[in-house]
Amino acid sequence: DDSVSLSQNVISANGTLLFWVKRTTASADYIYSQNVDELSIYVGASPYVTTLYYDGSAVDTLTLTGNWELVGFTFAQGATGYSYLNGVQGSGVACSATAPTAGTTRIGSNTGGSANFFGGYIALFRQFNVALTATQILNIFQQERHLFGV
Repeated sequence: DDSVSLSQNVISANGTLLFWVKRTTASADYIYSQNVDELSIYVGASPYVTTLYYDGSAVDTLTLTGNWELVGFTFAQGATGYSYLNGVQGSGVACSATAPTAGTTRIGSNTGGSANFFGGYIALFRQFNVALTATQILNIFQQERHLFGV
C-alpha cells in the first residue's frame, strides 16, 4: 500500500495526465486524486473501468485490460476532455466551466493517503499544464511502448 504525496499544489484548469499502468488486483481505488474528486482518476473493481473526474464531475471513461497500457486524459476548463488508451483517443466529454479547486494531491491512493490504494503498477507518471494533442500522445506511446513490451 504505497502512494506519493505531492508537496506543492499542482492544480491546473487545463492539462494532461499521462502514465503507464498495469492493473494486478480487482479493487476500487485511485491512480491519482486531487482534493477528492476535483481532479482524479478512479478505477472500479471489475471491469477495470477508469474514470477522470474534473471539478467533481465524471468527464470520460475507459476500460483497462490488466496489461501494461499508456493511459492519458486531457482536460480543459469549459472545453472538451478526452481519454487515451495506448495512444488512441476515446470519446470526448465537456469539462466544467469551473476549474477544480486546489487541495491535497496523491498518486496511488485517495487524497487522505490511507485508503483506496491502487492495485497494480504505475510508471512514468506525468502531468502537463496544457492539453496535449492526439498526435503528441500517440508519439509518446510509440516512443515508450518498447519499455513495457507493448
